[in-house]
Amino acid sequence: CGAEFLIGQPHFSPSVTTKFIASIKKNLRIHPVPPLFSGVQILSRHGIVFGNVPDLIKHELEIGRSGEDIALEFLENLINRGIRLIYLIPPILNSGKRDYETTSRVIESARALTL
Repeated sequence: CGAEFLIGQPHFSPSVTTKFIASIKKNLRIHPVPPLFSGVQILSRHGIVFGNVPDLIKHELEIGRSGEDIALEFLENLINRGIRLIYLIPPILNSGKRDYETTSRVIESARALTL
């Protein structure tokens, strides 16, 4: 009540965001619903992660699929569901450094997605 925007934790299921928005609309009867920024973490095979990464995604990383590709697929799924407010978490390497080069590539590729 009174929030101007909401920030969601990064996750790996677009339905989490759409269900949360629907729940706010139904239960809080807030109109308009404050904007919700959805977090998307770009994974690194041997990096640090926030929260739980589904086993399927862990397996994809282990067999060589890039975190960049996984993030772009997730971004596309969010966009296709009408979710446009997104923030990215760069890959966090074990040293604690962030991989901003990969993040820049994700941003450039995301700009090409159909809105």
